[in-house]
Amino acid sequence: MLTDLITADALGVLTVAALVGVVVGLTGMGGGALMTPGLILLGIPPTAAVANDLVAAVANKSVGAIAHWRHGAPNIRLALWLIAGSVPFALIGPFLITAVGGHGEQQNFVRYAIGVALLLASLTYVARILLHLLRRTGTGSEEPHIRPIPTFIVGAVGGLLVGLTSVGSGSLIMVALLLLYPTLRASKLVGTDLVQAIPLVFAAALGHVIVSGVQWDILIPLIVGGAPGTYLGARMANWVPQSIIRRGITIVLTLTGLTMLGVPPTAVAMIGAALLIFGPIAWGFIRRKFGRAPFDATSLSGRQLGTDTPRRISTMSTLDDHSARDFAEAAGHELLTLREAAPTDRPAAQLKDEGDAASQAVLAALLQEHYPDDAVLSEEAPDDPTRLKAPRVWIIDPLDGTREFSEPPRDDWAVHVALWQNGRLTAGAVALPARKITYTSAEPAAQLPHRGDQAPLRLAVSRTRPPAFITELAEALSADLVPMGSAGVKAMSVIDGTTDAYVHAGGQYEWDSAAPVAVARAHGLHCSRIDGSPLEYNRTNPKLPDLLICRPEIAEDLLATLRKVQVSSSE
Repeated sequence: MLTDLITADALGVLTVAALVGVVVGLTGMGGGALMTPGLILLGIPPTAAVANDLVAAVANKSVGAIAHWRHGAPNIRLALWLIAGSVPFALIGPFLITAVGGHGEQQNFVRYAIGVALLLASLTYVARILLHLLRRTGTGSEEPHIRPIPTFIVGAVGGLLVGLTSVGSGSLIMVALLLLYPTLRASKLVGTDLVQAIPLVFAAALGHVIVSGVQWDILIPLIVGGAPGTYLGARMANWVPQSIIRRGITIVLTLTGLTMLGVPPTAVAMIGAALLIFGPIAWGFIRRKFGRAPFDATSLSGRQLGTDTPRRISTMSTLDDHSARDFAEAAGHELLTLREAAPTDRPAAQLKDEGDAASQAVLAALLQEHYPDDAVLSEEAPDDPTRLKAPRVWIIDPLDGTREFSEPPRDDWAVHVALWQNGRLTAGAVALPARKITYTSAEPAAQLPHRGDQAPLRLAVSRTRPPAFITELAEALSADLVPMGSAGVKAMSVIDGTTDAYVHAGGQYEWDSAAPVAVARAHGLHCSRIDGSPLEYNRTNPKLPDLLICRPEIAEDLLATLRKVQVSSSE
């Protein structure tokens, strides 16, 4: 038995499985669209390629779905309506193939069906990108109104496609869900699609096993090669610009689909050349229409290009500004729901941890869905050093002011979302969910609230960890101290006129100040270190211990007094 498996053909299948696994791990794109054509190109009959790929896929999808189920991501009612349509049609797919005719007719039918499915997969991938650009991701709807009949039809079409070809369920169903449920949260969308895929793929695999069985010399190399390939690809994902790979795969799928449909090689080559030449131009034009740079500033190695001449960033409101706001509000909604549902006797430490984790999950899912090529620096996630070479880095604090969050009904806690791009902060949002207010770089106030000439300065300071020199500073300025929680709340208090300045020293990180600084600058406030030096972000060490945000007309006097206080305090 073992010697029968160690053949040149089996090694070929093992190699294809490993390579496809690497691509799946790198990009998250479905393996069916890549694996089945790869097997056919090795000379495996189309029906056998489909059957064995589906059986191998059952285990792989189950692992991911279990993870989403444990984190509460799927919308179960929506998934059930999809399953009601997909499972029976996936199961009858193999039986429809046998009804086509003899062995030769069946192979030709499946080959053509796979060609159509590959073209659909390419088109739906492009459509998904466009929908992400068009889609406004706000607080979202935890349980949107389910549309049973359209959802059933989506499941049925996706199920039949998988039952016939093993290709296309993820892309086709995901795009349809985006159209049917535009307010469904990203974590719910991905989790629902993945959970419904388990019975869908299982039903399709079962049908093929009943009709034609499996070939162990194909199935075992598929399973053995795919798992380590996917693991390796996932480990490499932070080193490689995924957008380039995904677009390349889309072109490959298109050309492979045309080949399966019998298009002459010369025509396929001409179409491929046209896609390579004109595709990036069209994509750049589309990005400009949505307020993004026409092209990513990365090389094939993922390194930043043009570091000697930084690209000028527009100060006009862009998609990034609105995304920062929408993502912060979505996380804030999750935090409010969590706090309202928590029992009154829940320990504060537990509520803090649950809040950090819940908000991080929402922000991570949204950033992965909408900005998969951007790096992320978060207080609640391991620091990935590859961000230091990335041209775009989202700097987030999923829950700023955990102490205040754990003490209902306190409302002085926040969610921070900021974008650092090519050396500077270009977008930011600070959501104050309990106050139902979001401050954003997209919508700066026309002018700051008026401050009376004779009114004493009001300094926002930490209510639990004020700087050691703050009392002396207040005395030197004849200022009033206004203690409050959350760096974001304190910074926004300068914008709304509650205070005139926010001074902090002794223990912050980039995620504590990035979003407040981005918003404050957009509103015309002075932002610097307490010695007047500029604030720098996306550094090797994210610690950024001190901060000054204040009205511009008092910045000079405040900095001068800070220098005196610090000198006298150290003597």
